[in-house]
Amino acid sequence: MNISVWHSALPFALKYLCTIKLVQEFFVNKKFNFI
Repeated sequence: MNISVWHSALPFALKYLCTIKLVQEFFVNKKFNFI
């Protein structure tokens, strides 16, 4: 794999994972609020 491609793709992957984590926590919090 090309190192420059890896360095450009890494921030997008981290942002994607952080977004998924925030969305999951958001839905979990909403679920607990509804109970």
